[in-house]
Amino acid sequence: MHLKLLVAWEIKVNTEYKDLDHTNNPSAYRQKTNSEKLAFLYSEYKATSQQITTLREDKDFSCHKDLGHYVICGGFPIDMHHFLRSAQLADGLPDGLAKWAGRDEEEDQAEIDPTKGKKEKEGFSSAFAPEDMLSNYLGVYFGDALNEDLSFSSQMTDFMAEVEELFTTNDVKNGKYLNVGKIQELKEMSMEIYDTDDLTSFNRDSDIYNKIETINWNGKDEIFPLTTPRTKEKSN
Repeated sequence: MHLKLLVAWEIKVNTEYKDLDHTNNPSAYRQKTNSEKLAFLYSEYKATSQQITTLREDKDFSCHKDLGHYVICGGFPIDMHHFLRSAQLADGLPDGLAKWAGRDEEEDQAEIDPTKGKKEKEGFSSAFAPEDMLSNYLGVYFGDALNEDLSFSSQMTDFMAEVEELFTTNDVKNGKYLNVGKIQELKEMSMEIYDTDDLTSFNRDSDIYNKIETINWNGKDEIFPLTTPRTKEKSN
């Protein structure tokens, strides 16, 4: 992840994307809050056309290009679309509701015939894909902890460092964002859905990503853990 570019992006936003602040002075401007930066970053990220912010004469920043669809932390592919959307939800909602919204979307996808999902050319949908569910939870943790007294980019940098440690060692020592309770919650969710509480097993090269069809069909049939081997190809 090009976090140095994210720092430059934040500086750019602070200097050029100010809002009128009529509270004290009709002509005064205020910098965007971290909550607004999060929403702004997500809106740029999900835009149908690639958004380019010129940071310097020789360097541009693009959410799609420089953050990428996936950010690899400790081998785990964070889905930035799920991460940023969940972070934005958690920034304005109780984290329980934000996590419910992410799971509800996966359940809605699972109700569709997996062979007719949004990835029809590949023959399956992405319902309950491990990177989606875990990215949703991580996004909720980041959005819920977003602090207006610290820079957005520094918080993102520190958070991703903890994610790196978690998916490398299955633990975080003295985590500021990923504390014991949140790590336990992640592991319990992972055990319920994927039959493992070893988060290092979600490395992007892990065999679990080869089980997506099984995960999709079991999601449709509500068979948990979703990695349970199928006794038939399709549900009735």
